Amino acid sequence: MKPMMDFLIEGPIDAPLTILLAHGAGAPMDSNSMTAATAALAAIGFRVARFEFDYMAARRTSGSKNRRRRQKS
Repeated sequence: MKPMMDFLIEGPIDAPLTILLAHGAGAPMDSNSMTAATAALAAIGFRVARFEFDYMAARRTSGSKNRRRRQKS
């Protein structure tokens, strides 16, 4: 069984809506842009949950980007 994913959660606990944000291909869930977007949404009353896909979480522990290169056809 896979371990449960870690989330960063911000905003009011009683918010009427929670927004789930996922990072892009090149930046982690705690990047400056994700942190700024989360702060802006939380400031206007939304609850925001951020998470990382497995490959990005693996980068945190290994320090390697390990990107696959496309083969030319």
